[in-house]
Amino acid sequence: MTERELQKIGFKKEVVYPDESGMDDNFHYYTYDIAQGVNLITQANDEIENDNDWYVEFFDTDPKIRFKDSRDLQTVINILENSKVK
Repeated sequence: MTERELQKIGFKKEVVYPDESGMDDNFHYYTYDIAQGVNLITQANDEIENDNDWYVEFFDTDPKIRFKDSRDLQTVINILENSKVK
């Protein structure tokens, strides 16, 4: 999955600055909040070797649930968003 695909789906870019992380450089990752306690997150850009290596996981699950295909991810997000009780 690419960074552009994440942006098209609606993921929010989270930038972490050196004063927050203690690292020398900024880094970023993406999040998508579906509901309280149901969040999706990517790995950080400094873990990416090429732009096709992005993946998304549900935050803090065991076992991990990982998506590498943007179409599958979009389908799951659509199902979850459409299932919210308003």
